[in-house]
Amino acid sequence: MAILDMPAHEDHDETIGERYVSRNDDEIWLILRPDPQKMLDSLSNETICKAFSGLTQNQKIILTFSYAMGYLDKEIAEKMSVTPQAVSKARNAALSNLRRHFDCANLQLRKRREAK
Repeated sequence: MAILDMPAHEDHDETIGERYVSRNDDEIWLILRPDPQKMLDSLSNETICKAFSGLTQNQKIILTFSYAMGYLDKEIAEKMSVTPQAVSKARNAALSNLRRHFDCANLQLRKRREAK
């Protein structure tokens, strides 16, 4: 499951990607330029915020294009003047970093629960 397809908050059905897109009134701006900071600002889950903050700027832009804005690798590649393979590689590295961050967070949470 993609990180940005996760619920934005435990009490809501809205996904992180949907929350990002719904908070932007200027659709033209969305088409022209992704804003990873707006994406970060739209996140209410602290673990996701920390994980996303730890990515490179390039990875943040690619994830924003891919999951919040729904662009295909080919479209992202054209906008960033890189190959679709470079987009795929950067996205996969970003997702791997996010998974690692979540694995560490889950391990820490389990240790705290076991210590009680």
